[in-house]
Amino acid sequence: MTQFRCIIANAASKWPQNIALIDGEQHFTYQQLSAVINKACISLQKISPNTEEILGFKVSGQLNDIIRLLAAQRLGRCILPINPKLSAALLQRILVNIKYVDWNSQLDLTPALEISTPAMETVSKDNFAANWLLTSGSTALPKIAVIGIQNHIRSAEGSLSINSSGPGDRYLQSLPLFHISGLATLYRCLLSGATLVMDRSNGQAQWFIDKKITHVSLVPTQLDRLLVQETQGEFSFKQVLLGGGPVPASMSSYKLGLPIMQTYGLTEMASQVITREVGGQDQLLPNRQLKIAEDGEVLVKGATLFLGYQTIKGIELPLDDHGWFHTRDIGRWQDGCFSIIGRKDNQFISGGENIQPETIEARLQQHPAINRAIVVPLKDKTYGYRPFAFIEYAFESNDVLSTEILESWTHSELPPYMRPVAFQHLSDQDGLKISRPDLIKLAEQIVYDSLV
Repeated sequence: MTQFRCIIANAASKWPQNIALIDGEQHFTYQQLSAVINKACISLQKISPNTEEILGFKVSGQLNDIIRLLAAQRLGRCILPINPKLSAALLQRILVNIKYVDWNSQLDLTPALEISTPAMETVSKDNFAANWLLTSGSTALPKIAVIGIQNHIRSAEGSLSINSSGPGDRYLQSLPLFHISGLATLYRCLLSGATLVMDRSNGQAQWFIDKKITHVSLVPTQLDRLLVQETQGEFSFKQVLLGGGPVPASMSSYKLGLPIMQTYGLTEMASQVITREVGGQDQLLPNRQLKIAEDGEVLVKGATLFLGYQTIKGIELPLDDHGWFHTRDIGRWQDGCFSIIGRKDNQFISGGENIQPETIEARLQQHPAINRAIVVPLKDKTYGYRPFAFIEYAFESNDVLSTEILESWTHSELPPYMRPVAFQHLSDQDGLKISRPDLIKLAEQIVYDSLV
């Protein structure tokens, strides 16, 4: 039977004295980190001896989060990192009829090298379910995506094949562990023998310079905030992975000189699928396959494809007859470049015309003062729906654009049925995704309040 050996156990064998993890003034070598994980494994086995139970914890951004994930991985257990903003009531609805154990207890992070249990370092399952992740989507209740350990590993290997890293490099754990991008950072770093640095920057660019961060994954808003700050010295960046959408025009003057790589990925493919250097061509990463269907939908498969969605019937993997997973993203390849046009779920009809809101968003985001735009359908008695635009302004922009300026900007490029009927300032969204259903409700409330 094929066995899986803990990635930290492997790393501790290769690079025992190399620094694996930094959290403020705390430094752990790979050997010390492996010992701490062993202690967490012993604690876990006492709390949850039933290996069929799903472990869960609320992500705090602390070192305990990393140790819990790696201890579960070492024992071949499945663990669910939970967004702390998720309500207890909603979590209970999601996990109904599921054997679930809350693992939020404080861990002993003192290395104890005398606790060495080689039996803990291997499990008899080669591709066990390593993580449950809650996916945001158009449905009212999040789906549970089940990611296998080999999905994580093959994803990291493919990413490292085009941008290698190793001992001496420093990855910033900048994205939350309840998101696939946060987990992908962890695996890319630790599989390459690099150092994982917990994010204690508070958004201060100087901290990135002082800590000599070489690899970081960000969304455009986060990068925008860093680049407008005055600093002493230069960044040590070797790779800046930028997800969450295209680079907005507000950042165009800063792009040169930074090793920015734009990415397309999804939870169901364990993060990255396609990567492109700014100004370069797209690369489909190893262990992945992608094609565009006749209707424009992006289809994917490969070694990084998740195990499926957890349902009341068990794990179900929705594939077509040819083994492709349908992403519901609409995309295209053109002149060596891959681009996402929009989501099938987001399309709506206005006066008989199909509207892809991402087309309107793209035009708005070409304005140098706009960092992000989200367009949602607003109910209309005459047309069915009309586009309503939420605007997030660039970090350095001091003024909210007037309705007249925004109308002029959209009218010059968009046909009448695609022009937003209203614009609303979107307050700072410090996250990876915005809930469109929530914004639809907000738009309706704004219109209602203006009428009463």
